Amino acid sequence: MRAAHRPSSMQKRLAPQRRSALTTTVGPKLPLSLRRPDLAREWHPTKNGPLTLDACAANSMQPVWWQCHQNPHHAWRASVNSRSSKRSGCRRCALARRARKNVAFRVRTLSRKSPELAATWHPTRNGTLTPDDVTFNSRQRVCWQCPSNPHHVWDTTVNNRQRSNCPFCAGRFHRAIGSRHCPRRDYVAASAGMTRDMCVSATRNITLNLLAPPDKSA
Repeated sequence: MRAAHRPSSMQKRLAPQRRSALTTTVGPKLPLSLRRPDLAREWHPTKNGPLTLDACAANSMQPVWWQCHQNPHHAWRASVNSRSSKRSGCRRCALARRARKNVAFRVRTLSRKSPELAATWHPTRNGTLTPDDVTFNSRQRVCWQCPSNPHHVWDTTVNNRQRSNCPFCAGRFHRAIGSRHCPRRDYVAASAGMTRDMCVSATRNITLNLLAPPDKSA
């Protein structure tokens, strides 16, 4: 059998210094939310229950919920270790930003492909999402504002917005500011000398009679 390795005199002199270096106390670490503010910004506010980011270690493998800071509708599960070590982010945004058919994402954005539609993007109701963050054929549903009447606000997908204009100006929607009424129904009620409630009740009764099954006993 080989003899056990005996430390040399130099190793014996350096051993206490190495032990003291290993046992030296280090100050308390900063919370993870302060060390990684990018992770704290995308921590989902409701789906993680009472669990907070500071309660998780940086190498934690427990799957938790995250929320995209650019699009609140994008939510996904990933471990803290995956997000902190691999620097991973929103998967849906990453897939949307990949080049397709050798065309870069910045060339396919709404602001680049159609500045006219990008001008009708609602300035406040889409959060931090901008026309530079979605593609021209995106199925993301966002809010739009009519260029002719700022009170006309509706939501539809970016892809559908290419083939449609303001539904209020087109006559498909009849909505008053601060109230909900049908102008045609009010006009019929006034012409017949009825109140609006009477007209609504009569219309409901006519609809129910039309939908009722026929009486076969007669």
